[in-house]
Amino acid sequence: MQKPSDNWKKLRRATLERARRNAVEPLEPLYTVLLVASALYLIGFLRLSFGGSLMILR
Repeated sequence: MQKPSDNWKKLRRATLERARRNAVEPLEPLYTVLLVASALYLIGFLRLSFGGSLMILR
């Protein structure tokens, strides 16, 4: 099997970079919101599970 040419490598890299800019970067604020929501959910679940007996969460 032949190795990919330099032109193919450049084209692939440019395509992946463009896809990242167009698809991934606009969603980064949603990742932050999801992280915060998950943390709040976990804190609430722990408080309910342990009846508020954890001193860390008070």
